Amino acid sequence: MSKRKIRLDFEIDKLTSSIENALTGEVFVTDIIRLHHSDKTLIKKKDWQFDWSIELNDSDSEVYALITRENPDIFH
Repeated sequence: MSKRKIRLDFEIDKLTSSIENALTGEVFVTDIIRLHHSDKTLIKKKDWQFDWSIELNDSDSEVYALITRENPDIFH
């Protein structure tokens, strides 16, 4: 399978050990979870420039998401 290249257009302003609201500075307790093929139904494609489906369908890949403990159903 040929992998297509996708250019992502965002800037990382700083690296932190948790998710932080860039506008308010509020810090959220953050967990890293491994996603599986069955999790792709939880992801709304329109919300992302990253194609989660390609990665989740690739048996050679491990896919992880950041979540906050306050709202674990939203992937960051």
